[in-house]
Amino acid sequence: QEVGYGFIVIDSSAADASIREYPGSFKDYKRVPMGTKLTVLDKTVTGKTKYMPSGITWYKIEYNGVSGWVSEFVTNSADLHN
Repeated sequence: QEVGYGFIVIDSSAADASIREYPGSFKDYKRVPMGTKLTVLDKTVTGKTKYMPSGITWYKIEYNGVSGWVSEFVTNSADLHN
């Protein structure tokens, strides 16, 4: 049995969250409605700097057949296993 990364729920203050083509991308190509629960397929961290030593965590998800990445800023209901 494969252990995945768990799931996240889109619950930012934004009405919906944009799926990015790759971590750190600014191009939106799909929106995910608030309250949507998504399985995390992968995760990575970008943007580690002196001022943001922990960087920004990005979660790879799939929504309605579109896979892409959402940032940690659009969720605070992460249930991650690793």
